[in-house]
Amino acid sequence: MFVPSIVGWGVLGFAGLLSVIGHLRLTQTWVQQQGQHRRQAGAVFVSSLIGLVALTGFTFPALGIDAYPWPVLLLPLYSVALVYGILRYRFMATDLWARRGLVWILLVALAGADSVGIATVPLVLAGRPAGLLATWAALAATLALGILVLAPLKRLADAVVFPGGRVRDADVADWRDQLAGATDTTELATIANVLLVLRLNLPVVDDGPSLAVTGETVTLRGWNDAPPATRHVVDRFAGLVEETARRLAAAHRLVDVERQARMIELGELAATVAHDLRNPLGIVTMAATGAPSEVRAEISEQVARMNHLVSDILDYSRAWTVVPQPIRLIELVGQMGVGLEVPEDLSVMADRRALVRVLTNLVDNARALGTNVTIVAAEGPPVFIDVCDDGPGIAPEIVDNLFRPFVSRRPGGTGLGLAIVRRIMEAHGGTVTLAWRPGWSTCFRLTFGDM
Repeated sequence: MFVPSIVGWGVLGFAGLLSVIGHLRLTQTWVQQQGQHRRQAGAVFVSSLIGLVALTGFTFPALGIDAYPWPVLLLPLYSVALVYGILRYRFMATDLWARRGLVWILLVALAGADSVGIATVPLVLAGRPAGLLATWAALAATLALGILVLAPLKRLADAVVFPGGRVRDADVADWRDQLAGATDTTELATIANVLLVLRLNLPVVDDGPSLAVTGETVTLRGWNDAPPATRHVVDRFAGLVEETARRLAAAHRLVDVERQARMIELGELAATVAHDLRNPLGIVTMAATGAPSEVRAEISEQVARMNHLVSDILDYSRAWTVVPQPIRLIELVGQMGVGLEVPEDLSVMADRRALVRVLTNLVDNARALGTNVTIVAAEGPPVFIDVCDDGPGIAPEIVDNLFRPFVSRRPGGTGLGLAIVRRIMEAHGGTVTLAWRPGWSTCFRLTFGDM
């Protein structure tokens, strides 16, 4: 067994060269990588080096070394180092598809062994055939029987390891029905991933294969290494999800168009009603001139309140057309009588009249609810302005609807001030949102877009 020959030395030399190249590559990886990858490379290097040294003991007889082949004694240590590296550094950890592929190979190998065993049973029972023709016929029959047995066993292995690989028309119809129940893309993605997990018998893990829906686009994550049959199912399923996403987006666009048309209609109606109310209010004021002072005061207060509401309705229903220009912010807010944390040279691109209306609405609301009001601004980008107060804050039940019409955070308010602020900021290409600052209960942040 250990007599040297040209072929033997060639095999040993080639194996040694491959080993040296492999260890050099591991060394390079160990130098380049950091963290877990570096430790994995080191564990592989140590275990394989122990195995290589152990194998050198088999060369002692071939080289004529008259000594005990002590390197062979390192073979158990090689196994210990290898198992330790696998358990400690997980350098042989595989992904879902690799694990399933390994199981599939083992099951198919077992199926092949079973088919061979079943196919050779008749041959064993019948005994050895006599003659060449009989032997050929027996072998052909054995081979055919083995193939017949292997086919269903392989299909069973496929179904166990990669279930759901065959898509029927009934499956497609059922998927469409279940996906149609989604009301938005988040719910659609959730339903789709649940259906995939159930269909393909996948583990429910955060980093497992999944499907994401963004607008009308469907993205597959973690499916690149899936076997062709599974990938075919996923691609077909993703097509149905994308079809549902397009229908969902179209339905939302239609609802938005209808809502916008209704809002325009309601806005025009409100503007007409508000405009027509001003004349009767003037008549009421004049008619009250002869009334007692207490009555006149009450009528005057209520008429002023109605006029304020009429003005807010007209401002909300109008189409805000802004003409942005550079405005030195400190000059604009310096006369509002509130605390200021505004850089002296900070300028914003905004419509002066519209910005005054925005800041006036926010400051009036803040004064009505708090004792201290401050305006804070910063250059960004983007430029933002915070109007903060120390009032009671905002009730949790109105936070989500705060900027909608007729939602007010103060008693007696019209509920249109913040809605007007939002419309004006949208006309500037900016936003108004709630912000948080230490020491203040409520802050409204104006963020200006690029104009």
